[in-house]
Parts: sequence; C-alpha cells; structure tokens
Amino acid sequence: MSYWIFQGGPETEWLLQKDSPFDTFFWTANKNVAAGEVAFIYLTAPISKIIAGVNILKEPFFNPAETSMFDNPFMFNKWCVEVGNALYYGQHDDLSIANMRKLFSFDWGWVRYPRGSTRIPDEIVNPFLEMLSPFLPTIAIEVQIPEVSDAN
Repeated sequence: MSYWIFQGGPETEWLLQKDSPFDTFFWTANKNVAAGEVAFIYLTAPISKIIAGVNILKEPFFNPAETSMFDNPFMFNKWCVEVGNALYYGQHDDLSIANMRKLFSFDWGWVRYPRGSTRIPDEIVNPFLEMLSPFLPTIAIEVQIPEVSDAN
C-alpha cells in the first residue's frame, strides 16, 4: 500500500471537517493512486499544513474539460479520484510545512517544494505516520475475559 499527499487550497478545508455535508467527494490525484490507499491532505498558504487524512475509494479517472463532471475548472483535464472517510486533524504546527521541512528535507524533495499530489517515499512513511500519531484517534478495545470456575 502507498501513502499519498494531496494538495488543496484553504477554501477546501470545510470539506474535511466533521460537519461537512459530504461523506465522499472528489480530489485531483496522481494517476497511480489505487483504491484502498490513504492520502493526507495538505492545504496551501495561509494554512500550509496537513489537516486531514482520507481513504481513496475508487480507481482514478481522467476528467477531460469538454465532458467534465465538475463545474470547477480546476478539475478540468486532471486525474481525479473519489475519496471518503475524512479524518480531520485540525490545524497544528506539528503538521506544518515548516516542521516537515525540519524533519524530512534531506530525504524528501516534496517538503522543499510542495506541489500537486505525490507518493510518500517508503523510507519516510514510518516517521511520517509517527509525526501524525498524536492527532489520530485512539481506539479502545474492550476484552471480555470469561469467568473460570474453581475446580477445587
């Protein structure tokens, strides 16, 4: 499985928040993304942070301008993908481009020049997920232990 960064403008933040009216929506994407993979949404200035994670729900498709299914011209002549299950992290300085430059600039060119959608290199995935971990929900699992009768 690959992990991706999808870029957007600050005007799209509302799509990712808990009170968004949409369970699924479309985003421009790299043509090599695959259903079942995860993308992290980076919003450009003035936010300049990763603010959410989404699941890639379907295979990407090319959206020609002349027959576009979208009104937004930004989506014309681009690869697009349906995403959902957005998990909004909020705006945290730990997820800012400035912080990511400190952590990853020697290993990952994207942080020096953020653009479009890009795959997170395999050698960066674990430290990247570790950076995100404080902002991910914790899952409590309740374990039922059966009572054992005393045989004595």
